[in-house]
Amino acid sequence: LIACGELQRQQLLNEIENGNNASGNLARFYDIMKDKTIQGYMNSKYVMTNLVVYELIPTTPYNGYAPA
Repeated sequence: LIACGELQRQQLLNEIENGNNASGNLARFYDIMKDKTIQGYMNSKYVMTNLVVYELIPTTPYNGYAPA
């Protein structure tokens, strides 16, 4: 994988993502790494301070002018 070019790496990752040409261990490793990478990003300071809007009660705001 290290000796592969960028295009070959992308093709390999796409094949693993789609379930093609991947052994059980490789597919499992890919799933764990993908999950932990996304989890780490979503828990980063940038996401938690700039992208996540905290609502005490997450509901649609009341609109008194909406038709019944």
